[in-house]
Amino acid sequence: MQEHPEPRSDPSRRGERLTLAYLARRTRQELLDLDRGLLGTAWDLLWRPGQVTTAFIEGRLTRYYSPARYFVIITAVTVLVGAANAPLLDEGMIRVLQGRLSLEREVAASWVADWNAVLYAPLMLCLALCQRYFFRERALNLAEHLVIATYGWSQLLAVGLAALWIGQGLRELGLQPGAVTLTLLVPPAWWLYYCAGALRLRSAFDWIRAPVVLISALVLFLAVMALGAGLAASLRAGLGS
Repeated sequence: MQEHPEPRSDPSRRGERLTLAYLARRTRQELLDLDRGLLGTAWDLLWRPGQVTTAFIEGRLTRYYSPARYFVIITAVTVLVGAANAPLLDEGMIRVLQGRLSLEREVAASWVADWNAVLYAPLMLCLALCQRYFFRERALNLAEHLVIATYGWSQLLAVGLAALWIGQGLRELGLQPGAVTLTLLVPPAWWLYYCAGALRLRSAFDWIRAPVVLISALVLFLAVMALGAGLAASLRAGLGS
């Protein structure tokens, strides 16, 4: 009796609900796949964010980048063009490294710039956890919230960078008030717009929870980074003794 070989597993196959195992398989596939459009993903995240997140969560074949791949590329672009993707957050991380690891400021700043994507990866989990807590009635699991968090933060970096560029142009034209307003208000305004589509904001309470999610995630992230840096410092001291 002839035996038939088992079919090779398809990384793109998934069950009825999105799972972390599927995200891992899809991430490996997407990081090596160059057929999906970066500009199309960025454009639709800008104007139709709910369409992008829903398409990935529901497992529909799309032309969009996966959340992890989009995060890596956008983070690399923000570092490549020489602009801090989140100045206040970068400054917070630099101070954490200075205080916990006793690094010179220049060394800490260089380390944050060189390892930006790796350092900010835990932020995606913090953001997903906060989203799940504050929007638990949406009945989304952690993997589904992770998709929304990763797409949202990545696009927030891109929107913030664009606002920074335009703001610098307005400053050169002598329009200082307009530059400040654009730089400070456009990113949070876009975050609310993104949450309206991706998390389906309906009530006034929903619109209050959306910025609280982001602030809570940033605070949790810095606390986690401080704890990690403290453990690293203790380990280094133990090895040096």
